[in-house]
Amino acid sequence: MHCPMCPRRYVSKDRSEIYGAYDHMDMDLYKRLIDECAENNVFSIRLSWRGEVLVNPRLPEYIYYAKVVRKIPNVSFLTNGSLLRGKLAEKIIDYGLDYISVSVDGLKDIYDQVRAPLKFEGIYENLENFIKMREKKNAKKPVIRITTLWPAIAKVPERFYEKMSKVSDKIVVNPLKDYNIITQDKKDFIMCQFLWERLFVGFDGLVQPCSNEKEGFSIGDCNKDSIRDIWHSDKMKEIRALHEAGKRLEMYPCNVCSYGVDYEKRWKNRDWTKWDPMELMP
Repeated sequence: MHCPMCPRRYVSKDRSEIYGAYDHMDMDLYKRLIDECAENNVFSIRLSWRGEVLVNPRLPEYIYYAKVVRKIPNVSFLTNGSLLRGKLAEKIIDYGLDYISVSVDGLKDIYDQVRAPLKFEGIYENLENFIKMREKKNAKKPVIRITTLWPAIAKVPERFYEKMSKVSDKIVVNPLKDYNIITQDKKDFIMCQFLWERLFVGFDGLVQPCSNEKEGFSIGDCNKDSIRDIWHSDKMKEIRALHEAGKRLEMYPCNVCSYGVDYEKRWKNRDWTKWDPMELMP
């Protein structure tokens, strides 16, 4: 898939050469990380970053180890929902996953453009069958959260809500971002919350302090160090100190981060009912 609004479109060739191709995490490394999370009372983990988590053939094992064996309180992932069906869907429910965020950008015409080659009818059928399966098992989890872009539903927000509320527990609407824009004009974005909230561990064990996929932003390697040591490392302390001192713009890639772009001002008075998703295509 090549969704026009996705930041993966702008991952450079150099970045992929530095960090390697996208792949699935080795199970031994994964178990060691989950063990450490459990031992340090980590509340929440998310089994996805960039890419589609449901293509991982060992995903049920990942969920089982985190939820059943190590009893992590909150385990989730983000998905496009295209493979959320059959035995895979059943195991996801049986193993107690807490919630799934499914990206559904608009109803049929818009969705089929944005999420090509996926089709809205196929995703909706998957969600419908998943909810029925969950009800049949008398399970309350995983909670299904639908995430959409405002421009994708601007013409028909009520119709979107009415349709999607039948196959979900929550619906979240996000503004559009253009990841080509890097102008840091959001005055109130001085300090990034990610630095005190979470770490991002790639499939290969390389760690980033946020989701910003830029070259050279790895701050640690879980093949060599523990998550705890990386969290308390000098590198993390240095980055946090710069943000606390209001010097975020002095370091890369914080000085080109999408969170620093004032989209509210940039998109002000725009008529999103006339949005063409293809405008973001290179």
